[in-house]
Amino acid sequence: MYVSYWLKCYYPDVFATALLNSMPMGFYQPAQIMIDAQKHTVEVRSPDVNYSQWDNLLEEK
Repeated sequence: MYVSYWLKCYYPDVFATALLNSMPMGFYQPAQIMIDAQKHTVEVRSPDVNYSQWDNLLEEK
């Protein structure tokens, strides 16, 4: 549990991406994870058919 809290505190982008890639989990809906990530200053972009892959990815700014 401690590692999850540490990741969410210091790397919210990595934490949200990992949660979204491990769906379906049954705990949270993807929209809830994305809203929480946005509240923690993570930029969430909309899907792009020409660029998207199967898993969620982190991008450079």
